[in-house]
Amino acid sequence: MKPFAPRLGRAVPVSALIVLALLTGCAAPTSEAKAPMRPSAPMPMPTPSTALAPSLRVATDCDTLVDTAAARAATGRALRAVVTTSDDPSPVYYSELRAGALMCEYRSEDANEPTGRDSGVFVGVLPIVGQDQGFRLIPDEWSITVDDGGYFDCPGMDSRRCLFGKNVGGYQVVGMVTSRAVDRSEARRVFEGAVAVVAALDEPDPLWEPEGGSLRAVAAPEEFLALDAIAETLGVDTVYVAKAEGGENAAGFLKSASLTGAYWASFGVPGTDQGVHLAVLPGGATYYDTVKTGRVAGGSEVLSVAGLGDDAYVSTRHFGGPEGSGRAFTYLDVKVKNSWLQLNSTSPEGLERLAREVIANLS
Repeated sequence: MKPFAPRLGRAVPVSALIVLALLTGCAAPTSEAKAPMRPSAPMPMPTPSTALAPSLRVATDCDTLVDTAAARAATGRALRAVVTTSDDPSPVYYSELRAGALMCEYRSEDANEPTGRDSGVFVGVLPIVGQDQGFRLIPDEWSITVDDGGYFDCPGMDSRRCLFGKNVGGYQVVGMVTSRAVDRSEARRVFEGAVAVVAALDEPDPLWEPEGGSLRAVAAPEEFLALDAIAETLGVDTVYVAKAEGGENAAGFLKSASLTGAYWASFGVPGTDQGVHLAVLPGGATYYDTVKTGRVAGGSEVLSVAGLGDDAYVSTRHFGGPEGSGRAFTYLDVKVKNSWLQLNSTSPEGLERLAREVIANLS
């Protein structure tokens, strides 16, 4: 059995999707990063005029949001709070932070116990202010009925997982309880307790926008750049869309891409295993800095690219083999117009030119 992780749908990380796409003749991947997502106490809401970066837009904390007694009873195990992390350094996996969401995760205290690793609780609160495009992705994947703006169900015959969600004012509450044998009534207590906390909150502040604007939001693959323009830039006859954000491929814990304008798409070259992957997070320059700093501190080799955006660097990552081996992918990360753009491919030729074309189109 796999360790508990706050993946509420069946979708796998963008990295795995793109590796699979490329190895079957499509396009390219992303990998791991860790970013704190659980503040330990309520954070003040800065006004748009003074905020220099996105901030938490949910005025509560995890200790208040999650009924830990119910969580322990639901899983049958002692739980500890853990930091919810992104497992992918793609811009789209920072969309929840960009949106000001609160994410709370609790796991079994005995991390060495094989059965205990499956026990956990995840509850997330996403400020939506009337926009709930991603809300039905999780229940639809599990064929769960949404009734009166919410759902609660423990699908399957083994009672190992209960999923829940509800629109509450300007917020969405989404969560999961998982264990070898979930107590359904206690799991519902976790759900109802979180809903009650969120129902008492004031409406969230508007989504933070950087002074000076950002790259345009993307909502479809060809909004990055027309397919024929991508093909011309890469020096090939044609490309096709292999995979893209949305549905079972939706990225992030809370499916917030439609709120922030984050998007990813993989483009393949017919008859080959070549292609290119594009991802963008408008207003996400803060997270570009976070990931770059982490990669440098971790000993990764990054090569600066002069004259591209406000800052840019190239790095190489390997997939499909033991650490340090496997197929090599070239990544080009660009901080531009308060945003984060990422391109990657097994073939580095044309990436910088393509980045300039995409930036011009989204500016």
